Amino acid sequence: MYFQRLNFYQNQVMYKRLLLLVVVITCILSCQPKEDPHNIVEKELVPVNSDSLSNARTLASLSAFTQTEHDVVTEILKDTIIPDTLVDLKTLVARIAKSNRIESSHIGRAGSLSDQWVRSEQLKKIAPTTILISLTNHKNAVVRCYAFQALAYRHHQAMFTILLNHLSDTTKINIQSGCLGMQQRTGDFFIHTVVQDDKDMYTLTTKEHATLDSILLYDDKIILDSRYAILWKMNPIAKYYPRIRYLAHYRKNTAALFALAKYQKQTDKKLIASFFNDPDTQADALYAVREFPDPDFYPYVKKVFEQEWKEKLYDYSKWRICYQVLAQYPNDETMEIFKRTLLVKDEFRYETLCQYLLVAIKKYPNELYKPIETRIKLPDYQLQEVNEEIASEF
Repeated sequence: MYFQRLNFYQNQVMYKRLLLLVVVITCILSCQPKEDPHNIVEKELVPVNSDSLSNARTLASLSAFTQTEHDVVTEILKDTIIPDTLVDLKTLVARIAKSNRIESSHIGRAGSLSDQWVRSEQLKKIAPTTILISLTNHKNAVVRCYAFQALAYRHHQAMFTILLNHLSDTTKINIQSGCLGMQQRTGDFFIHTVVQDDKDMYTLTTKEHATLDSILLYDDKIILDSRYAILWKMNPIAKYYPRIRYLAHYRKNTAALFALAKYQKQTDKKLIASFFNDPDTQADALYAVREFPDPDFYPYVKKVFEQEWKEKLYDYSKWRICYQVLAQYPNDETMEIFKRTLLVKDEFRYETLCQYLLVAIKKYPNELYKPIETRIKLPDYQLQEVNEEIASEF
């Protein structure tokens, strides 16, 4: 159903900002400013193949602490029962499970204090470490997540072992951060907890990161979104090319397609072009072509643009990346498209498309585009958004 014109402008603006925020959060899930764990150029992945993944997990888990300590953790994980003597703790865990959502300290438009967040803080303070370890196997996924998070704040040495035990935990949890809501798999929550740059929490070592990345990259049974984050960050190293191509070709993994394009191999052009055939993967194909702007892809890019130009509703992801790809083809046809954008009469459509256009020609400057840039007129808040987008690698 089309939006009524009265509310169309406001709804689209809110949706566009929310969409951009979700894209950025998803894409930089595993980024660390101080040490980029996914920069494969600077460190080696642990050599893991499909036949040795189980052994890799075992060796990796034992690398953090001794065999005796590992056995103790294993025993704890077998028992998820809270003793009856800890009545307050049992009640607290039951309430966390009943609320069944991860929440930031303040939620909603009014920024009200979250009761669930207060409970999570209490859990961190009163739960014994052995109980927290057992709660990472609780039947409720939110309890599992909060227990793992609490252990991270204690910098517990068993974190990596517990993490490896949950790489197949695909239960989706609801997350409320401020006024924004999203879903995430439990395994992804565990990974995100120990890869973010927070000195107050446990962070994976370089060796643990390499082992985790290898398992995510080579184990087809793992379907966590964190695999996409790894592929997005990977540099084109020759020995990883066969695996990346396999994921793009046979698994239709769109993040692998993006990684594959960085190799800029002529033999991959047919595979990359095939993703333009499905409207649902056209945006992914555009991201790939942005990394590999071969002249043979230009007709595909232009066709997507013309299709979207005719639509009354917007596919923001396509518009945004389409302008960036077109900017890498400085020719007469591209100039015609850019000039056509400047002539749009509808105010919202003009500001939306010109914002994407301005980002594109600033990211990929060319002398041809200078007259275009001077003609773009946008509100101050959109110019600020342009600068923020230019700083983003996505």
